[in-house]
Amino acid sequence: MAPFSISLRKTNFSNLRSGFAIKNIANVSGKLKEIHTTLRKLTIALILSTVISCTESRIDSPLLDNLTPKDTVTLFAQYSECGEWGGHIEKIYLTKEEDQLRATLYKDTMVCVSGPDFGKRTKLPETSKVLTIKERNKVIRYIDTFFVATKLHEFPDANASYHFQILTKDSIYEYLNWKRNWKEFNKLSKDIFVGTLK
Repeated sequence: MAPFSISLRKTNFSNLRSGFAIKNIANVSGKLKEIHTTLRKLTIALILSTVISCTESRIDSPLLDNLTPKDTVTLFAQYSECGEWGGHIEKIYLTKEEDQLRATLYKDTMVCVSGPDFGKRTKLPETSKVLTIKERNKVIRYIDTFFVATKLHEFPDANASYHFQILTKDSIYEYLNWKRNWKEFNKLSKDIFVGTLK
């Protein structure tokens, strides 16, 4: 009778450990790629949302939206460098050009020194441009601020005032700023015609 024997097969544990490590590295690498892709998508979405939020939308205005190519809305300002005799005049003419709004700036000077030229006006070169949506919105905000100012009912406490008007084909709206401290027209002019005013 042959002797009883048991044969044990030697297992290579080093190979098992190596295969397990490679599999884990592959899994981690795949996860890292997924995280990188997700972060890239989030970054792009954040940039797009920032750009969209910074883009100003157009404000509706019955006064400007209903303009025809033949209509003109005039924003008028007269100051009082010469006291009760007035001062230089500025106007912004608003006209429709296709679906856009064009603004043209008129400005003059006035001689306040006594003499033969007292009161003489000299017209300065006009500046004209098609307004961006942002600039158009500034015009609308000016108009809204103007109508608020007309309700202030300032008491005449001087011999001269700043004189502001909005003129349409049907109406004239007026605001007399007796305190001579309303800077909105000057601010609007500089905002729209920046780089063209001295």
